[in-house]
Amino acid sequence: MSIVIDFLEQMGRDAHLRHVTGLELEAALTRAGIEPNLQAAILGGDQRLLESLVDASHTICCLIHAPEEEEESEEKGDEGHEDKDDEEAEDDEDEADDK
Repeated sequence: MSIVIDFLEQMGRDAHLRHVTGLELEAALTRAGIEPNLQAAILGGDQRLLESLVDASHTICCLIHAPEEEEESEEKGDEGHEDKDDEEAEDDEDEADDK
């Protein structure tokens, strides 16, 4: 299976190999030692068959996890930039709530 993945990776990197078709592609697959059933899936452009033969899934999920420290520092940075008028308005609201 890794032979197939390596071949597909090589196809992606090599502009000439990426654009070959028919007999040239079949010859390249044979030289790479790709099994006939896998060759047929690649030559036919059958993604689902290829996925099933190499036991791969077409579902890909990419996530980026941001560390919590950065989030906390951003929140602290926002607090330090309050205007003096905003602080006074908050104080007035607090006094009104106390009454």
